[in-house]
Amino acid sequence: MKSLGVVLVLLIVLGIGFAAGSFFAPAERHAETSTSVSPISSQPLPSDLSSASGPTKADQDSSKQPAPPPPSNDLTSSLNETDSYRQVKGIMTYVDTLGVDDLPNALHQIESTPGLAKYQAVSILMARWVELDPKGAIAIAQKDQNNTVGGTMILSAFGALATTDPDSALKLAGELPPGQKHNQAMESIMGSILQKDPARAIALAESMTGAEHQMVMNTVVQQMANNDPARAFEFTKNMKDATGRDNTYTIFNQWAEKDINQATQTLLQLPTGEQQSMAANAIAANLAAKDPKTALAWLNQLPQGNIRNQAEQSMIGNMAATDAKAAVAYVSTLPDSQQKNMLSQRVAMQWAQNDAPAALAWIQTLAPSQTKNMALQQIGFMWARSDPKAAAQYVIDLPNSPQKNNMIQNTVSQWAQRDTQGAMAWVQGLPPSQTKDAALQQITSVWARNDPQAAATYAQTLPEGNAKNNIINVLASQMASKDPHAALDFVDKNATGQAKENAERNIAFQWCQSDPKAAVVYGQLMPAGNARNSFLQAAASQWFGSDSASAAEWLKALPDDGTKNQIISNVASSWVQNDLASASAYAISMPPGPAQSNLISTVANQMASQDPAKALGWANQLPDGNSKATAMSSVINQWANNDLAGAAAYVQSMSDSPAQQSAIQQIAGTWANNDPSAAAQWLSHFPDGSQTNQAYSNVAATWARNDPVQAATWLGQLASGPARDAAVGAFSSQVFNTDPTSALQWAQSISDNNSRQSAVMSVFSRWMQTDPSTASAAVQKSSLSSDQKNNLLQQGNH
Repeated sequence: MKSLGVVLVLLIVLGIGFAAGSFFAPAERHAETSTSVSPISSQPLPSDLSSASGPTKADQDSSKQPAPPPPSNDLTSSLNETDSYRQVKGIMTYVDTLGVDDLPNALHQIESTPGLAKYQAVSILMARWVELDPKGAIAIAQKDQNNTVGGTMILSAFGALATTDPDSALKLAGELPPGQKHNQAMESIMGSILQKDPARAIALAESMTGAEHQMVMNTVVQQMANNDPARAFEFTKNMKDATGRDNTYTIFNQWAEKDINQATQTLLQLPTGEQQSMAANAIAANLAAKDPKTALAWLNQLPQGNIRNQAEQSMIGNMAATDAKAAVAYVSTLPDSQQKNMLSQRVAMQWAQNDAPAALAWIQTLAPSQTKNMALQQIGFMWARSDPKAAAQYVIDLPNSPQKNNMIQNTVSQWAQRDTQGAMAWVQGLPPSQTKDAALQQITSVWARNDPQAAATYAQTLPEGNAKNNIINVLASQMASKDPHAALDFVDKNATGQAKENAERNIAFQWCQSDPKAAVVYGQLMPAGNARNSFLQAAASQWFGSDSASAAEWLKALPDDGTKNQIISNVASSWVQNDLASASAYAISMPPGPAQSNLISTVANQMASQDPAKALGWANQLPDGNSKATAMSSVINQWANNDLAGAAAYVQSMSDSPAQQSAIQQIAGTWANNDPSAAAQWLSHFPDGSQTNQAYSNVAATWARNDPVQAATWLGQLASGPARDAAVGAFSSQVFNTDPTSALQWAQSISDNNSRQSAVMSVFSRWMQTDPSTASAAVQKSSLSSDQKNNLLQQGNH
C-alpha cells in the first residue's frame, strides 16, 4: 500500500523528534565501534568493544516454529497485541481499509485506548489521513485538544505530509501561530526533509530565528551526529547559541561508537566546563554499557581532574546497572573523598532498581554524610514503587530522624498510587505527628486524582486545615479539565480565603488549556482584588505557553495598571521564548517601570543567547535611562556566560560611560570564578572608577577564597590607589577566617585613611568575637585612637 512507505519514513522521523523532545524513542542504533581505545597511551586497550554478531541457538530454534496467524483486521485486537511487529502490521492493515469518512471514528477509538499503543496508532492513522485528505489531516491535528495524543497528531500529520510535499507542509506550518503546535510541526517537517535533503534542511534551519531556529537546529545536529559525529561537532563549534552545548552528549555518544580515539582526543581539548563534562559522560556511558573492563582501561588513561571525575561517575552508574557487586568492589578501593561519596550514591541508586533491600543494607554501612542521606531517600522511593508494604515496614523500624520522616512521605506517595485504602490504613496507625498529617495529605492528593467522587465526599468530612485544602486543590484541577464552571462551584462551596484563591488558580491553569479566551473573560469579571489578579496571572501563564500571539493581543488591550504589570512579569519568560519579536516590540512601547525593566531584561537575555551582536544593537537603540542600562547589563551578562572573551573585548572597546563601568564589574566577576589572574590582567586596562574599584574588590575576594598566596602576590604588584585599596579590603576580609594577623596587616596597608580605618576596625571587631585575648593585645599595640581602642576592648569584655 502507498501509505506503508510514508509510515515507515514517518516512524524514523518521529524517532528523531523524540531526541529533540517529542514522544517517540529513537530508532535502535546498530553502528559498531572501532577496535582501538588508546587515545593517550601507546598501550592498547581491549580491542573488542562490540557485541558478537550472528544467529544464536535461540534464533536458529525460533526459525523452526510455525508461522504466526495473519494480523487481525480488528483495531481493538491490534491495539491489544503484545508483539510490537504484529501490532504495527495489524494497525496498518486495518487503517489501510479506511476511507475519509471512517477516519474520525477511528481516531476517537484510538484516543480512548489506554496504554502506549495509542501513540503508534495515531501516527499510522495520520499518515493514512494525509494520503487521503492532506488538508483535512492538518486541520484535525490543529484542532484536536486531546492532551494525551494531540502532540503526536501534529508530529504525525506534518511529518507525513513533508515526506511527499515538504513545501506545502512548510507553508501550512508557517500559518500556525507561534507556540507549541508550530514548534512541533516544524520539528517533524525538518526531520522528514533531513531524510531526503540534508543540505536543504541545514539551509532552512540557518534562515530561521529565535526559538524556532534553536529547535530546528537541534533536530539537524542530532541527525548529523547519527551519521557523522565529527562533522556534527565541527558544525556546532561556531554556533553562537546553545545548540552545540545542548547536543554535546548526543554527539560524543555517537562518536564513541564510531571512533573512540578521535572522540577522546577532542574531549581532552575541550575547555573545563559543562560541555566537557557532558562529553566525558557520553563516552564513558557508551563504553561501560558494552564492556566495563574496557571502560575502566579507558578511564585509567585520562588525566586526574574534572574530565576523569565526570567520566568515572558515568561509568560507575552503567557498571552498577549490570554488576552491582563489581561496582561496589571498585568504589571500596577508592580513598575517602567527595568523589567517592558521589560514586557510592550512583551505585546504590542503580543497585536499588534490581534489589532495593541489598542496596539499602550496603548504603547503611557507609559513614554518615549528606550523600548517604540522599541515597537513602532515593532508594526508599524506588523500593516503594515496587513493594510499598515492605518499604513501609523497613522505614517504620528506622530510628526517628528527619530522613525517616521524608522516607515515610515517599513511601506513602508511591503506595497510594497502587492501593489508596491500604496506604490510608497504614498511615492512620501512625502516632499523631506532623509527619502523619503530611502523609495523609499525600494520600488524599493521589486519591483525588484516581477517584475524584470518593475523594470529594471524604474532603467534606475533614476539618478546616491543610489536609482539606490540599485535596480541594487537586479535585478542582481534575474537575476543571472537564467542566471549569462545576469546579468553580465546588471550590466556592468548600473553600475560603487563601485556600479558595489557590484552588481558583489551578482552575484557571486547566481552563486555559482548552478555552483560554473564556477563562480570561471570567477572570476579568471577578471582583477586583488578589483573587482576581491571581486567577488572571495563572490563566495568562498557561495561554502564553500555548499561543503567545493571541495571549499578547489580549494583554495589550488590558488597562495599564498593577494587574497588567504583574501579568507581564509572570509571563515574560514564556512570551520571549515563543515570540521574541512581539515581546521585544512591546517592551519598547511600555511605560517606564519595573514591569518594563523585567520584560526588557528577559528579551535581552534571550537575544544575547542567540546573537549577541543583534542583542547589543537592540539595546543600544533604546533611549538612555534605566531601561537601556538594564538591557545592556543583561546582554553583557548572557554574552559572558557563552563567550567570555568576546564579551570582554567588546566591553573594553566601549566608551567610558556608566554602561561600561557596570559591564566591567559583570565581566570581572564572571571571569574571576574561572581565571582570576586573567580577570585581574584585564582590569588593568581600565582607569579607576567606583565600578572598576568594585570589580577589583570582587576579583580579590574570589581569588583569596581559591588561592590566597597567588592573590597576595598580585596585590603586592598593584600600584597604590583606590583600586588597590578596594582589592586589599576585600582580601583582608576574606583571609580573616584563616589568618586574622595577616588580615590586619593587609588592612593596615590601605593608603586611603578613611578606608584603612574602616578595614582595621572591621578586622578588630571580628577578632574580638573569635579570640578576645589575642585581639585585645593587638588592639593595645595598634595606632588607633584611645576612644577606638576603648570601644573595641569593651566589645571583648562583653
